[in-house]
Amino acid sequence: MNYLPTNIKYLRTRRKVSQANLSLAIGKCKSFVSQWEDCLSIPQTDDLKKISDFFEVSIDWLVRKNLMNEPTDILKANYQLTKQILETYKK
Repeated sequence: MNYLPTNIKYLRTRRKVSQANLSLAIGKCKSFVSQWEDCLSIPQTDDLKKISDFFEVSIDWLVRKNLMNEPTDILKANYQLTKQILETYKK
């Protein structure tokens, strides 16, 4: 199941970030964020990376896991671990 639309909205509202502010942070128009949350379109790969970095959540979890059930410290730990693994493979 694809949890992406639900997770974007959940993370955005949990952090009290408007669609307009998220769109500014990732360099997109506000309408993109609205379309993603309403399942009218899906983010491009580079947009997923920006969303992942903004919310400090791995792309895998952003897409495939219901984040409403995860404590914040677990989300952050997963993000940091994923980032470390990717850095290791870049070397």
